[in-house]
Amino acid sequence: MNTMILSFKLFCFILFTFTLSCTTIDKVKPFNWEMEAYHNERFEFTLNIPKEFKTKYPDNGDGITLIHPQNNKIKILAWGNHNALFQTFEQRIQEINKGQRIVDMKDINLKHIKGKRIISEVNDSRSLRILFYDYDNDIFYSILCESPKSDFNQYQKLFEKILESIHIES
Repeated sequence: MNTMILSFKLFCFILFTFTLSCTTIDKVKPFNWEMEAYHNERFEFTLNIPKEFKTKYPDNGDGITLIHPQNNKIKILAWGNHNALFQTFEQRIQEINKGQRIVDMKDINLKHIKGKRIISEVNDSRSLRILFYDYDNDIFYSILCESPKSDFNQYQKLFEKILESIHIES
């Protein structure tokens, strides 16, 4: 009888361990998102976005919002806007980082366009953002990729791939 109970307990333990390992493997499984080009007519920029994400477009044509198909806390936003407040690039950086903890910030320069790559945190969320400023046309370009901190490492490669794909046509 004790052997039967011990065998049953061992079976349950193995079944539990197997089930747990399967869910863990599934959670960290790499994603191979199929990408497609998004072109913004109003601000003349293009970037590659994952086809599977849900899309929303603002009425004013500023950009696009992408929402993960299973987790609406994973978002990608890309937009342009005219410098209506006549801010310097540095003032704009300070404004968008208000209330956030900066994890990393690096300069990016493309021809006549100055940029920053920023990783920041607020509450339980982590974001990867690039901000470009086109001096010739007085336009800010922003891409914001955001997820819960617990998921950020899993999505960072996708976020980087999207950020690296931006092409500004000015």
